[in-house]
Amino acid sequence: MKQTNKYLFDMLDMDGSSAKEDVIWRAGKPSSASRKGDMIVLTVPFYAQEYWGSLGLRGKATIAARQHEVCIRAYGDSIIRITTAFQDELCDEGSVMLEWHESLKPEPLDVQQTSTGWSVRDSSGNIRMLINTTDPSIKKWSDQVPGPEESFNATVFPDVHTPVEFLDYDEFGPMMTDSLPLVYVEREEKVHRTGFSLKAQHNEKFAGTGERFSRMNLAGQTFVLENEDAAGVNNRRCYKNIPFYVSSQPYGMFMHSSGHMRLSLAGMSTRSICWTVEDKNLDLFFLGGGSIERVLYNYRRVTGFPKALPLWSFGMWMSRMSYFSADEVREVARKMREEDFPCDVINIDTAWFQKDWQCTWEFGERFPEPEKFLAEMREKGFRIMLWQLPRVDEDNPLYTQLKADGFLGKKIDSETIQASVCNFGNQKENAYIDLSNPKAVQWYKQKLARLFKAGASVLQTDFGEEIDMSVEYYGMPANMLHNLYALLYQKTAFEITEQTTGEGITWARSAWARSAGST
Repeated sequence: MKQTNKYLFDMLDMDGSSAKEDVIWRAGKPSSASRKGDMIVLTVPFYAQEYWGSLGLRGKATIAARQHEVCIRAYGDSIIRITTAFQDELCDEGSVMLEWHESLKPEPLDVQQTSTGWSVRDSSGNIRMLINTTDPSIKKWSDQVPGPEESFNATVFPDVHTPVEFLDYDEFGPMMTDSLPLVYVEREEKVHRTGFSLKAQHNEKFAGTGERFSRMNLAGQTFVLENEDAAGVNNRRCYKNIPFYVSSQPYGMFMHSSGHMRLSLAGMSTRSICWTVEDKNLDLFFLGGGSIERVLYNYRRVTGFPKALPLWSFGMWMSRMSYFSADEVREVARKMREEDFPCDVINIDTAWFQKDWQCTWEFGERFPEPEKFLAEMREKGFRIMLWQLPRVDEDNPLYTQLKADGFLGKKIDSETIQASVCNFGNQKENAYIDLSNPKAVQWYKQKLARLFKAGASVLQTDFGEEIDMSVEYYGMPANMLHNLYALLYQKTAFEITEQTTGEGITWARSAWARSAGST
């Protein structure tokens, strides 16, 4: 069957065998709006949609509508947060991705009914959101199946002045849906992914989303926000995906989730920004400020400001793969000083362990008396960075005990083995330290602390972009831990570095939201 509707296939994942049984739930016009504390709660009906061949959707009249609450909150005069839980309750307290600035305070909101919908205002009387205020006589949906005559539509004013519109009607023809304003997909009676769409202006420009080896303006492109080993710069894979973009309008959008995502910036449909996430909840931050600089400032107020780095880290760093003995490092250091070559940091890559690439967090016999060696390097003006990774292979002497302690996660299928791309043909099992387990985090910190006490200055926190997806982890499912792992990894290393040396720094290649605020 020819696949012609890219939104359904690429964004809502309708091209798999299981998709035939999926139910797509699309938002209709809110039925009520009320104040609850400082926030506004909308009751929104969602209507089941039937997958109609390769073209699009039509209403499924045999399934009754569902009611879901959509919560609207404001923080100061430049941030609007919209959250909803499509399965279970939304729990947003204590998220590791959020580092609230002390200046951010909840702004009380009120709601007023209009002739066609509602307006949400702050304590100063400023409109912060308009909900279904379009002409109700306009029929939005083209099919004739019984159901709502209007879709969910709303305009958010994060900073009072800048309008950000949900795109309520994006159809090329009857049933040919190119985006949906609010949507979730149910697979095997569980929420499989959620999404939303905003209106894109014809000349709108976008930047952000993390590490991109492409032009600055991302308009017209669609991205997969899943951290992975990029293995170069000539493909769309990347180590550092950040679920945030900034628009030239100007406004910013931060998707508060660690699920795997798809983001189309006027690429899937030139009329819309489409975003879907493999998460049962939606938690959206609309960030204003009147300028790109202030939008970015407000993003940092939510996810954290970068920490001040030590002065020496702005010097020259030297590395190669790898230095295989302390004497080799000494010889390189001697030549650099003799030839007046500027160098402040030397990175010892994969070979400082007993066995190359086998990370035990212990110096091997090729680096005898490590404390003496590190002190010697410091006296000559060199700080030492040590490479390591959070993976413990099956033949690592630490493996058996870590597995017994539950610090590596629990195999779902004992026959499933994940081979790392950096194992160079070795098909032994690769297990990652379960950094969602507080006890595993403490064990890992103790290992790192010994290195800093011996005289190391900084860690190269490599390989934080991949975990074993066939493992049950302590704190969350693998698909939610995968992207977040980079943040937990950098955060753990940064904290113990700062605690033991007094200087917070890591040298990392992977990241997720808030990484810049914790590393």
